[in-house]
Amino acid sequence: MNQSTNEPNEPDRWETDFRQWGQRPQPEPRPFFYTRLQARLNESVESATWLPWWLRRPAYAYSALCMLVLLNVSVATTIANTPAADDEPTTVASAFQSDYSVDSTITPYE
Repeated sequence: MNQSTNEPNEPDRWETDFRQWGQRPQPEPRPFFYTRLQARLNESVESATWLPWWLRRPAYAYSALCMLVLLNVSVATTIANTPAADDEPTTVASAFQSDYSVDSTITPYE
């Protein structure tokens, strides 16, 4: 006679173990557990009410942050691309020369 028929195989052992675990009594929560949990949740919600409604939502907060970064980058690139104040002509004669592409060595002699 084959011994394997007398002993339970591996899946049967797992099934019996699961049945035994399911028959164990569930532990009781401490008294007023759900009341304390609800109080903590309400407390955490109340602590976040100082934020505007659109910052309490992650999508709005990330959008606002991206908008702020994009505005700062655009201002930084605009400032970097503008000529410095020293490059601008300071006198009327130099402004006239730069507007009409007049050579500066000819202007005083005319």
